[in-house]
Amino acid sequence: MNCINTLINLKKKICLSKKEIDTLYKTGKKVNFSSLYLLWDFNKNLNDVPLRLVISVPKKKIKKAVDRNYIKRCIKEIYLLNKQNLTTKTIRPINIIIIYNKTHIIEFNQLQEELLTLFKKIITELNENY
Repeated sequence: MNCINTLINLKKKICLSKKEIDTLYKTGKKVNFSSLYLLWDFNKNLNDVPLRLVISVPKKKIKKAVDRNYIKRCIKEIYLLNKQNLTTKTIRPINIIIIYNKTHIIEFNQLQEELLTLFKKIITELNENY
């Protein structure tokens, strides 16, 4: 039972509604790196979750579903390992969409390095502007 509750809580933190995703695409702030493209904006609902995340690996870029799922799992693992750094630095709740841009799979360490660089860019932008 505890495992199911943990999974449901993780889903709340990771998923966004279609309406929130559409507004994030229209009005979100963009941060780009070599293989990752990141959209982020403040969460208007101000709910109890400090950060919500969507991970997208386009079918046009990565053809096999197995590879797309592997990349999503890697990004999710990197986020879960480093979410403490990001959630403690944010004042208001934020929504993030991470889009994978490469046509081939990159190594976990390189992906982690790029994602951490993007998170640092978001943190510095938050500290400068808000």
